Amino acid sequence: MQRYFTLYWIPLFPLTTLGEYVECELCAQGYDPKILQYNPNEGLQTFFSQVDIAAKRLMAAMVLADGQIDDSELQAMVEVSAKLPGGVMTLEEASAAVERAANESASPLEVVKDVKDGLNDQGKQLLLYVACEIAGADGDIADDEKMLLLAIGEALDLDVTEQVANLGT
Repeated sequence: MQRYFTLYWIPLFPLTTLGEYVECELCAQGYDPKILQYNPNEGLQTFFSQVDIAAKRLMAAMVLADGQIDDSELQAMVEVSAKLPGGVMTLEEASAAVERAANESASPLEVVKDVKDGLNDQGKQLLLYVACEIAGADGDIADDEKMLLLAIGEALDLDVTEQVANLGT
């Protein structure tokens, strides 16, 4: 876009350059030229990666919640990870994730809060499902696991009080 010197509404010569823009052929809306470098898949991949990290941290936290690391819980992490965007974990990766979670000072709920705004109800239910599957993998859902499930539900803005109360009954 340029400003022109006009004489009787006739542009004669350019005075200054005002800026550049790209105009959409469909809606005639003007956009910054940087829009031409936009890759919508980049943001989507980053978001899926964040959801995958949150789910794996939740699973590791659930393994640690009752104070006992059970092989059936680690195996459940492997099986449940197949339903996540990041793909299947190995048993070694599951064990390493639990070890990292045991040494982290940050709560996995903080990670959940970071991704929850980008999730629909189905995505929130997926994270809760992941945690529930690990909690019940050893055949017993301890009170500490139920408390963590309630906290996860709260972090996701889901009311899971009744469902958690009925777990293991």
